[in-house]
Amino acid sequence: MTYLLNRWSGIGNVAADPQTGNMGDGSPWASFRIACDRPYDGDDGLDADFIPVVAKWDLAKQASRLIKKGRLIYVEGRISVRGSIDGSGPQIEIHAEFIRMLDEPPQGVSRLNKSQTRTENPRFEYFGSRDLSSEQGDSRTRRTGPIPANGGRPFRSPSHNV
Repeated sequence: MTYLLNRWSGIGNVAADPQTGNMGDGSPWASFRIACDRPYDGDDGLDADFIPVVAKWDLAKQASRLIKKGRLIYVEGRISVRGSIDGSGPQIEIHAEFIRMLDEPPQGVSRLNKSQTRTENPRFEYFGSRDLSSEQGDSRTRRTGPIPANGGRPFRSPSHNV
């Protein structure tokens, strides 16, 4: 049996505040670009790719509230290639399935809605240098830095029926 994989992941800074709107059925969407550094043979040795990202449904609501220009984020999703609108070539964008903030929230922005708990929305969480062992309840997980919101299990999109 052949398995096909359409998966993209990247870390970058948000290039501009998200644009938001609603799809035809009223479901929300948010669109933004992230700047991902890449090396090249030039004066300073760095360049950036600006990757368009689209979030839909609940992820779009969180993105519109939490993502701001300059924020450092990690995005996982699938690549979508659409036909050209103006003849300039195909349009490529990432349909986000998972977003994680890699920096602290700006002043006045809470980490989660007051009605949410850590397990209700694991796709949008912050982490930093704080000790998360008390939240996880296991001293074996005592460390600083990135800890997956799902406790280290592989990420599953809501579309997986596992």
